[in-house]
Parts: sequence; structure tokens; C-alpha cells
Amino acid sequence: MNMSTLTVRLANSEERDLQWVCKQTGKTKSEVVRELLAESLQAAHA
Repeated sequence: MNMSTLTVRLANSEERDLQWVCKQTGKTKSEVVRELLAESLQAAHA
């Protein structure tokens, strides 16, 4: 699978929330953000 790179700026509160999710799930930031983006894009197409 080809992948591209995306840089995202987060507010401090978003960074804290993302870190919390990563700690709870054992996933990396990239994994969490990819999953959330995929869910959002699917919902947009619905």
C-alpha cells in the first residue's frame, strides 16, 4: 500500500486528547489519526 505524509497542527487540548487515546489503546499517533480520518471520510460519503 502506498502512503503519503500529512502534517497536522493540533491545539494543545487536541494533543493531550490524542496522547491519552494512544496511551489507552497502545496505538501510535499515526494509527489513531488514520483511523479517525478513515471514519470521517466514510461518514462524509454516506
